[in-house]
Amino acid sequence: MTLSRLAPLLLLALPLSCREKAEPASRASEKPATDPSAEKPTEPQAKDAPAPPGAPKGSMELIGPELWVTPGKGIGSLFFGAFEEVIQKRLEAPCAAEKIERETTPSGVVEKKRCAYIDHGFELTFEDSVLTGIHVHRRDREVRGYDLKEPRYYGTFKGGVPPKIMIGLFKHIAEEEYGKPPREEKLPELGPDGLYARGFYPGVTFEYDEIHDGSVKLAGFIVEPDEQAKKVIEKSLSEKRAKK
Repeated sequence: MTLSRLAPLLLLALPLSCREKAEPASRASEKPATDPSAEKPTEPQAKDAPAPPGAPKGSMELIGPELWVTPGKGIGSLFFGAFEEVIQKRLEAPCAAEKIERETTPSGVVEKKRCAYIDHGFELTFEDSVLTGIHVHRRDREVRGYDLKEPRYYGTFKGGVPPKIMIGLFKHIAEEEYGKPPREEKLPELGPDGLYARGFYPGVTFEYDEIHDGSVKLAGFIVEPDEQAKKVIEKSLSEKRAKK
C-alpha cells in the first residue's frame, strides 16, 4: 500500500488530543469567547431603593469648633445671653434653616427665632437675637419644624458633656458615667425619631432614642439656662430692646 493511501488511516489512528492540536488556527479562532458577565446578567438596581437600616442620613463630618456642654450656661463659647451676630462669628456660619415667629406682648413685639445648624448637629433658639435655648441632636434625627423642600437630617455633633459623655452611648453607660438623673420621664410610646426617655439634670436634659436595632442610646442634650444665665439673658434683652 502506498504512503498516500496510508495517510488518512494514520490520521485516524492519532490520539484525539493530537488531532485537536492539528486543527487549523482559523477554526479555533471561530469559537466564541466565554463572557462571564453574559452567563450571569446583573440585576439593575432601582434608583430609589431604600437605604439599609442604620445607613447614615446626616453628615458624618465633624464641623466647626468643639462644643462641650456646660450645664446651665451653654455649649463651648456659645453662652446664653450672647447676641446672634456673635454666635455666627464664632461658628463662622449662619443658620442652615430658620423659623421666625413674632409675638405681641405688653412690652411690644417679641421676635422668636429657631435656628438649625443642621450639619453641626444642633439648633439654637433666639429671642430678639439673644440666645435663650440650645438643643443638640444625634446624627440622623430628622430636622423638624422648618419649611424645608425635602427631608434633611442632623449631622454629627462635635462635642459632648464633660468628662466623657458622648452622643451614641448606651443609656445604662451614660447613667453609669454621669449618674442617675434626679428625675426621669419614659414616654408612653416612642416619639419622633424613636424618642424613648428623658433624664433631667440641673441645667441639662439627656434624651434617649430607641434606634433601628432596638437598643436605647443617648440621642440629644437640651441645655437650659440656670438662674445666673437667666439674669445674663435679661440684661442682653434690655440692651437689645433699648436700641430698637
